[in-house]
Amino acid sequence: MVAAASGIIGAFGGPICSSADGGMTWALTSAPSNFWRSVASSADGVQLAAAANGLGSGPIYTSTNSGATWVQSGAPVTNWAAIASSADGMKLAAAVQGGTVVENGYLVNRRGLIYASTNGGAIWRPTSAPGTNWYAIASSADGTRLAAAAFMGLIYTSIDSGATWKATSAPSSAWIAIASSADGRRLLAGADDTGVPIYCSDDSGMTWTSQGSLRGLDWSGVASSADGNLLVATTFNGGIARLRSTPQPKLGISRSRGSLTASWTVPSANYSLQYSITCGAGWTDLSALTAMNLTNLRYEVVVPATNSRSFYRLESR
Repeated sequence: MVAAASGIIGAFGGPICSSADGGMTWALTSAPSNFWRSVASSADGVQLAAAANGLGSGPIYTSTNSGATWVQSGAPVTNWAAIASSADGMKLAAAVQGGTVVENGYLVNRRGLIYASTNGGAIWRPTSAPGTNWYAIASSADGTRLAAAAFMGLIYTSIDSGATWKATSAPSSAWIAIASSADGRRLLAGADDTGVPIYCSDDSGMTWTSQGSLRGLDWSGVASSADGNLLVATTFNGGIARLRSTPQPKLGISRSRGSLTASWTVPSANYSLQYSITCGAGWTDLSALTAMNLTNLRYEVVVPATNSRSFYRLESR
């Protein structure tokens, strides 16, 4: 159970460790030992969230200082299966594993739900997701688009932060992991079933394509780069598979208060924005003006608006 940013990892029945150097070194955080099931991180690694699932129930803890201190969130103590975070760490979504659990010494058949928070975990509310055996959940960078996978069930998506949900066309399977690109359009799902290959979607879950060459493995986890062009999957026997496509970032331009903002999703390869007044020669590189927006994981360049005609392009470095 590993989250992005510099690194955060939780042990099932142990502590939570963090890394500030891409995983080269690790240190124990102050989080209490628990049966941690899933961890999530903001893009800058400052806002963290961890969900526990110990003997049928556990809490959700959050940190606002990269794991230096932790507090128990307002989420109910229940059978958490997975948690996901927006890029700024404010929007959280957590899925409850359904099925039979031990509660107060009795066997209880619990209906798994999905909860959401819009204030970093202080307040949680159940969403309208159907009650089932949820096992994995993923979020877009802005927290608007969610994707959740059920074990021995379907994959559902939401385009309004969990207010409404819709079943996708992915087949029913023993789904155990799901990942999303920053814009929520490219999804990757893996199942704990040797007969089910990795599945990908390029349209937010409307249609899915099986990766037939990646069949015959028990998948344990999946991950995606921000632009969705680099996908990684792990297996229970220690294997790692990688699927990479040619980055094709889409340039967006908006105008506000006398300036132009050009932006594109953080890609898995380096690109720089250039402009020209002739569209063919004299291109000027604007790398020095480029900044990353951690709210939506997009690179942004703000330039003054003029009455003259200008052309912009993305060029690979």
